[in-house]
Parts: sequence; structure tokens; C-alpha cells
Amino acid sequence: MINVCVFGAGAIGGYIGCSLSKAGANVSLIARGPHKEAIEKNGLTLISEEKSISNEIKDWSNKFGPSLACGLEVLERDHDILTAPVKIAVSNHAFFIDGWIELSRSEEVQIALKDTCLYTEVNPFKVKAGGGGHGHSDEHHHHHQEMPPISYQDRKLSKPMELLTDAVGRPAYGRIDPTLFMFVTYPIFFGMMLGDMAYGLVTLALGAYVFSKANSNEMIELGGKFLIYIGLGTLIFGYIYAEFAGWEIFLYEKLTYADGSYMKDSSDHYMYSENLSPVAFLANLYPFDLDHGYGPAVELGYGINLSFPFHRVGTHLNDLIILTIYVGFFHIIIGKLIGFRDVLFYGTDHGHVGLVAAFFEHGVWILLLIGGFFFSYGYLGSSKYGLDVEHLMLPGAIVALSSVVMLIYTLYKYHGIPIAVSLILAPIEAMGMMPSVISYVRLFAVGIVGVKIAETGNKLWEPMMEAELYLIPVFFIGWLSVQMFAWALGIFSPNIHAARLHFVEWMRQYYDSSGEAFEPFGFRSNFVEVE
Repeated sequence: MINVCVFGAGAIGGYIGCSLSKAGANVSLIARGPHKEAIEKNGLTLISEEKSISNEIKDWSNKFGPSLACGLEVLERDHDILTAPVKIAVSNHAFFIDGWIELSRSEEVQIALKDTCLYTEVNPFKVKAGGGGHGHSDEHHHHHQEMPPISYQDRKLSKPMELLTDAVGRPAYGRIDPTLFMFVTYPIFFGMMLGDMAYGLVTLALGAYVFSKANSNEMIELGGKFLIYIGLGTLIFGYIYAEFAGWEIFLYEKLTYADGSYMKDSSDHYMYSENLSPVAFLANLYPFDLDHGYGPAVELGYGINLSFPFHRVGTHLNDLIILTIYVGFFHIIIGKLIGFRDVLFYGTDHGHVGLVAAFFEHGVWILLLIGGFFFSYGYLGSSKYGLDVEHLMLPGAIVALSSVVMLIYTLYKYHGIPIAVSLILAPIEAMGMMPSVISYVRLFAVGIVGVKIAETGNKLWEPMMEAELYLIPVFFIGWLSVQMFAWALGIFSPNIHAARLHFVEWMRQYYDSSGEAFEPFGFRSNFVEVE
């Protein structure tokens, strides 16, 4: 280290001394008079120009920022007023305005214009079945009728899910808005994957923090609410799974052999040891005795025996795989039913509308799913699980094969595909529905990865309890790091897969994203109120 002595530590000398000190030198200062008194009292601080400018900007923003925002808003309003005539058909004696308004506000608009306009008329829009769209035509949409822009209904609770819908595109006019469905299913799917009470609480806390910092920023506010929703889903399924930071919340846990299989006594009953995890006390959260595992149980098809609460990695691994396929089956069925309704009332891009068109466009697929389900249920249930359901195979096969035949007709009649090609394409399309349903297994698989990561980190807990005092912080930081990694991965990965299941597997069954966002003409005040 270099030793430096600065004689005369005034303005310039003080600047040099501080700069040398920041560079690593050992600096001594010699000063006199007011400089000496100031240095002894307050020390010596180097204030850079950059920092000074930054502070000045911050001070100016705090003092004049609100006034500037209000002024810009007023200027924006005045600009809209002054440029309005170019959007209106005007003659020397009259003007004409033609546009879209929300039907719920039609009376409000007419009242506002009655003193200005001699005549106003509001005509409720009626969709021409099979002719939807927005005045454009492309290879996917052959529209013949200009459609109104789309404005979401004012639903405060489900509004964060509009971010997901807009990521795909606004629904076409008259079609069902998927936002309300995703308000229910998205947190459920996310919760099924992450499903840990500790991670749910952390996600809720993060969402609450983001929401509190939103101020008037709508996007940040919606993002905070979205985190709260998926955090609630995670917390609820964490309770169902009886998981907290990767630990099982049981007073007793099953003994296992070295290969991971469970130990049983001579009476074929599981053998238990005391649960030494730090979260065993949370068993008090459940309204029944968890001393030896589980509470109420329910039997489902394919030999599924679910007990509440149940741990994903323990005795219910196979059960959850089958359960996710159940979820996929019903989720896709819902999508097809929505598509059935849309064709029934509004038709297709090719102009087909009504009950017959709806049946061949979507009803055939619903029958295919039901037939395939009963065939699989009868085959696997009787062969693998010993259930008396073999009689379901034949009717299931008949319904499925009949659906394939009708699908051939659908491709030929409603999609204009030559019959020879339809004969080949229909079975391929039918088989393609199977991966869509099986894709929902990710609800199980993604969650298992997170559980195993958390369990790996929890293995540090036992040596931490037995370690020397100085090593305890090291083990704890290691454990906390693994848990934070598992949580961060749990926030990222389940969101991707939950979005994929909705956007790809579900929405493609029915969704028409040709809608255009409604952008009302006029000024909406955020900071000022102008009369």
C-alpha cells in the first residue's frame, strides 16, 4: 500500500486526497483553519458530478414530477380534441360520426350527444352466422362481415387472466371469453405442479409486495394479483399434498428398505417411525388424526385409491399419473363443448352453422374422446388392475370407430378435403388426440422434479442438527439456497407448462383469436379532472 500525505487539504487538495484514497492509497491530510475544523467535524467526502446530477434529477422529479404528469395529460386531452375533426365527416353545415360503442354505454353516449347532434342512432350489432371476422381475409379466416372490436367485461377478480388471453389474441366477437375459465383452471394447474405450502406462502408474499408497489400502474397491479392467485393455488394443493418445503406433514413416516420400497410387518401392514422433520407439528392443521398416515379415502377408476392428505412421491405416484389424464380428458371436453356452442350460434369461417355443423365439427371429437376413454378404461382396468370393467371395451370401441368414420365425412364436407385424403387423414387426426390428453401428465411430472429437489436440500437438515455450532450457519445457508432454487424453478417451469396446456392443448379445440382490441376515441383521465 502506498502512503501519501496531502499538504493543504482544501477544495483541490481534498479532492486529490479522496481520489487517492478510493484508489487504495493510505492518505494523510494536513489542513488548517476552517478546512481543518470541517474535516475534524464531518470527515471528508468526495461528491462526484455524476452523483450530484443524479441527486438533482431526483429532487426535481419529486418536486415537479406530479405537475409534469398532470400537464402532459392535459396536453394529450387537448391534442385529441384538436385532431378530432380529421376523424369526422364534415361539411359546411353538418358532420357525421360513425363508430363502435359499448352497448352497455349506449344510453350514456346518446345523452351526452343530444345537445350537440340533431340525430343519433344506436343499432345493436347482429352477427351473420358463418361470416365473422374483422374485415380481413387470409388463408385462415375467410370473413365476410366486419366485426366489432372486443372490450372485456369489467370483471375485477378475473382481470389478471386477461394478460394470458391477450397473449394469444382477443376472442372473436360473440365467442366465449376464456378468461373466466382460466381464472379457475390456471391456478389449479399451477397449484397441482408446485403444490407446496411453504412455496405458496412465499409466492403470496411476493404477489402482495408487487401489488403494494403498483401505485397507478395497472400492469404491475395485475401482475401482483396474478402472483397472489397462483400462490393461493400452490398453498391449497400444498395442504392437499401435505407438503411444506419438501417435507411430508405427518407425525409418523413409513419405513423403507435400501431400494426405496416400504417395509411391512408379518400382517402386511406398513411399519412406521417417528417423523423427525421440523414440520411434523403442522399435522395439527388437519381435522383428523394423522398419526399413521392419512385421513378420508376415495376410490376412483383404474384402481386409484386417494387418501387425504397424500404425498406425491410416496404411495400415490401412479395414482397421480392417471389422475392427470382424467384432468386432461375433461379439460379438452370442455374446450370441445365451447367450440360446439360457437358453431351452433355463429358458424365456422367456411359458412357452416347450426346443430348439424356443430356436431360434425366438434360433437364427433367429443364422441371420439368418450369412446376412447371407455375402451381404455375397460382394457386397462380389467387387465392391469383386475377390475370388472371389461364389458366397457366393446361399446367404447364402437363409439370411437364410428367417430373416425364421421370424422372422414367432416374433413370432406366441412373442410373441403378430398375423400381419398380424408380416408387417410381422419385416423391420423383421431390418433393425434391421444398425445393431447397424455400431455396433461406434465401436471404430475413437473411437480415431482420440484419435490425431489426440495427433498435433496432437506437432507442437509439432519447433519445440521448434529454439526458443530460454527457449521450450523453453513448448513442452513445451503438448505435455504436449495429451497430458494426449488421455489424459483417452481415459479418459472409450472407457469410455462400451465400456459402450454391452456394455449396449445385447450384453446386449439375451439378458440378464434381474430378479435381486435377496442380502443375508444376520447380521453381517460388518470391524474386530472377537466371540466
